[in-house]
Amino acid sequence: MIPLCRPELADAAWTSWRASASQAMKNLVSHYKPGQDVELQEALYQEAKPFLLSLSNGKCAYCESPIAANQPGDVEHYRPKGRIRDENGKVVKFKFEDDEVEHPGYWWLAYDWRNLLPSCTDCNRRRRHGQDGASAGKGDYFAVRGQRAALPSDDLDQEQALLLDPTEPSFNPKEHFEFQQDGKMRPLTEEARHSCELLGLNLREALVGQRELTYLQAQQAFMALFIQATSGAPATSLARVREQINDMWSGRSAYSAFAQRGLEVVVDSIYKSTGTRFKLPLP
Repeated sequence: MIPLCRPELADAAWTSWRASASQAMKNLVSHYKPGQDVELQEALYQEAKPFLLSLSNGKCAYCESPIAANQPGDVEHYRPKGRIRDENGKVVKFKFEDDEVEHPGYWWLAYDWRNLLPSCTDCNRRRRHGQDGASAGKGDYFAVRGQRAALPSDDLDQEQALLLDPTEPSFNPKEHFEFQQDGKMRPLTEEARHSCELLGLNLREALVGQRELTYLQAQQAFMALFIQATSGAPATSLARVREQINDMWSGRSAYSAFAQRGLEVVVDSIYKSTGTRFKLPLP
């Protein structure tokens, strides 16, 4: 999991979609009556998929698995658009007037760009993994501390979500995780622990294996560049490896959180043994 930013895109299709989404949200809020089902246009939020993938370099926002290459992927609603379960799997209810009713979900955010993320199927949907068949995947789970918003007029800032949001401007993965050589993420905070368990980030064997391999490949790539550079290889022969390393460091490649950590370790090792300090990204 790495930080993602949400830049405004200078694109006619993007501008058109934002206008359609904004109008649809206004229509939902103006016609909403508590207790009634909300009909959402799936096709409208699905149209955001190419913009979301450009945001994440074609990767899942949570686990960094490539989406376009091997699966269709999902448009994930960070705050669920329908029924909600808490961390224990219990359907969330809230007090409305004199009744306790089922939480309708954050339906008013169904088309909100700030609530949409590109996600792989394993992160977005509840599935069973491993020999024990343990369930993981976000589904309709969304746990919070404190007061939960239930209506468009409620203040979302009062919620303290347990699921980490990689697009949150203050998100710093190093505050929450230690990215280990074996491909696992060691949680450092309660939010990190919850996110790992909910999404199965250490449970999915293929995912862990790919991250372990990426960590090793990053170190191998840097050592290859270091050896070639110190042996006087021409700059043109180093260009491709330099580009590969910079793609890892910048977050453009898959599982780059583990690649970045692998690069940090090897750069520090080279400095300690030779006194040569490399600065990433490479010039």
